[in-house]
Amino acid sequence: YNINKQKVFPRRKLNLMVILDHSGKMKYRFPGEERSKMDVTNDIIWSLFSSILSDEDRFGLITYNHEAYQDFDLSYKQSYDVEQLRDCLFNVRASGGCDVEEAYSRAADSFSSVMDEPDNDEYDNRIFFITTQEPQSRESFPESLINQCYKNGAEHNIYTTFIALSQGFSPHIVAEINECKGCNYLHIASESEFASIDFDSTMSPLFFNVNLTLQSTTDDSIVDDIYGGMMNDSERAYRCQSANISSLATIFPTTFDSKTDMKVIKLKENVDEFTVHISFQISQDVSGNQLQCTDTVQLEQTQTPHFDNWGIHKAVLLTQYVNLLRQWIDHDSDSNQANNEQQQQDEEQQHVTQQYLKVSAEYKERFKQLASEFEQSMKESQDESLQTDCQIIRKLSNYDWEAAQLIRNLAKYDD
Repeated sequence: YNINKQKVFPRRKLNLMVILDHSGKMKYRFPGEERSKMDVTNDIIWSLFSSILSDEDRFGLITYNHEAYQDFDLSYKQSYDVEQLRDCLFNVRASGGCDVEEAYSRAADSFSSVMDEPDNDEYDNRIFFITTQEPQSRESFPESLINQCYKNGAEHNIYTTFIALSQGFSPHIVAEINECKGCNYLHIASESEFASIDFDSTMSPLFFNVNLTLQSTTDDSIVDDIYGGMMNDSERAYRCQSANISSLATIFPTTFDSKTDMKVIKLKENVDEFTVHISFQISQDVSGNQLQCTDTVQLEQTQTPHFDNWGIHKAVLLTQYVNLLRQWIDHDSDSNQANNEQQQQDEEQQHVTQQYLKVSAEYKERFKQLASEFEQSMKESQDESLQTDCQIIRKLSNYDWEAAQLIRNLAKYDD
């Protein structure tokens, strides 16, 4: 898929409802900016209407604070009184509270006016929800905003893009949004970020219900562990056993970010040579077709590590770092507890002592080796982004428990 050319998967015609937050929070500015979020957003919506949408697209606008107002119904762009829309947009003022559920309900209801149009199967239905308010989770109440998104996506093919202009949404809220068919999320932290959104890609879902699996020639799972992604222990165990390493409700041209969306897969050991079947199963594309892409990779064990690029190497380094931290915490915490039980007479004093940092000789050496590997890799790649992590590892490798204990004892006299 060529994002820049937009020729392989051109954007479908669009029914677009924009929900515009004009609550009091929109008076504020992005950090370091001069204009208010309200003024910036009005410019962006105008640019979206005038420069991105085609004459065949339909556009509608709802503004909301503690109440929602249907400013413009869904209508063909070419039918708009452009000056009237422009005047409406640039006269919106920020004030009041924020009722996201009412605004969304009004927007979703607006699509009923075009659902029976003879050409509507050529259109995608999308809501652009611009907000400073994080929605409540699906578990909060049945008619919560995300529950409505889930239902409208699954039953009516009405998809939603959330654009957060305040703090970023909580990770579990973002995960719930991504579970809704056709829905996605953007956090905007500056005027330049807002202006650089690739709207065509953001509004163009490619595939739905996508599963990626890794299996051997006998269809057995060869996955020992998965690093990356928001998974609890039970989900991780299931994915390792089933070999279904990733599931996505929707794939957009902008879905994958190499900085944040990479997973590291640890394959099972004690196999000298084996074949990996990679299967990419798609239950539905935008035309309703089912697709399956498969490939086979022959792997051989080598004496020296090999990485196709620095991004993969970096992900593996960070995985090693996190694993070592977990192992150190488990090992030295158990050691601390055993020593403290022998040394302390008082349970309260024992509890306080267990809060002190301890790095055993074994893990000092392991941290030292990892720090050297970090430094060498950063030098070769000329990437300084791991500098903070490397400094932490070095501090742990050089940690002196006796010196720290001496400082704590001296601090008692200062008190």
